[in-house]
Amino acid sequence: MRERMAMELELLQRRYGDVEHDKEVTWVEVQSLKLPPAWSPAETRLLVLVPSGYPATPPDNFAIEIAVAPPGGGQLGNQVGETEHAGRRWRVLSWHVENGAQGWRPHGNVAQGDNLLSFLIGVQERLEEGA
Repeated sequence: MRERMAMELELLQRRYGDVEHDKEVTWVEVQSLKLPPAWSPAETRLLVLVPSGYPATPPDNFAIEIAVAPPGGGQLGNQVGETEHAGRRWRVLSWHVENGAQGWRPHGNVAQGDNLLSFLIGVQERLEEGA
């Protein structure tokens, strides 16, 4: 599992730059995720909690900085609350990946199946939709 997580973290770093995580990789924080046009600010930190059953169990939900506002301001439609992690307050947004044929399909070869990178790409697509 350590080898798999090292490969997944490398994929994330190639795409997003600085990525923080704990020793056991129970959470991953992208330091600078570009947000879609008209969001304020233009970038945010993004937090994903990695479930204990990972990779068979996909991550569930994601969190962005409290100060982030969608186009036009106001609340995000899929906000499910706030949390504190690593000394920061986060806005938790609901987003679920289904297991099975049409959803989450991890593979022994990280590059051939779903992984943290594919999850974050899905998060970005969700943000493009206006969250």
